[in-house]
Amino acid sequence: MRRRSRKGVFELRPDSPLNYRRVYVDVFSLAASLNKPEELFKSAAEAGVDAVFVVDAWHESHAPLARRYLELCRRYLLECRLSEHKPAELYAVELCEAECGFGCAVLTRDFDAVVHADRCAVLILRGGRFYAAQQIFSTTAEIGAMAVVVYGVEEAPEGFLVVKSAEELRRYLGRAFIVVVSDEKLARELKVAYFTKEEWEDFTRHYARF
Repeated sequence: MRRRSRKGVFELRPDSPLNYRRVYVDVFSLAASLNKPEELFKSAAEAGVDAVFVVDAWHESHAPLARRYLELCRRYLLECRLSEHKPAELYAVELCEAECGFGCAVLTRDFDAVVHADRCAVLILRGGRFYAAQQIFSTTAEIGAMAVVVYGVEEAPEGFLVVKSAEELRRYLGRAFIVVVSDEKLARELKVAYFTKEEWEDFTRHYARF
């Protein structure tokens, strides 16, 4: 499943926090999607998940909810960290990268976390389910220098590299973000992003507007 946001285009694949040895939770983001925010803390405690709850506290307007969430952390014996200088989704990524790295994940609804993560996975909550998110294309200058190599098309937007053979494409594995158009078998073999011809045409029209 693909999702567009102001940060670009993202690939979403079903996943679970239980697949990771430790998770960093963007509390305000996830709690806002629940009828009873306490369930976020209760379910983590009951499941025995190794979790760090990251709470927004960088603006005075956060104070009432921040106090409530810290109280819930204490009640359920969970680890909480206050994000006093930046949005919690970004601090969660920072903590995950510094303390845990590969095999750990950030749980949020904000795609900014995906853009900033490197070694940590980012799981996006949508419709009551978690999806591992990967940025396919960026629409911001911040990620604009990322090397993107495309196979299966005659031309691509400025700044993208088009290759004509699978052999040439393989040389970029691990060195660039690779997109295969129309050849799903090859995309699966290489474990890279796949677009149908129609999806690619739709993407290029969308990309041209930025």
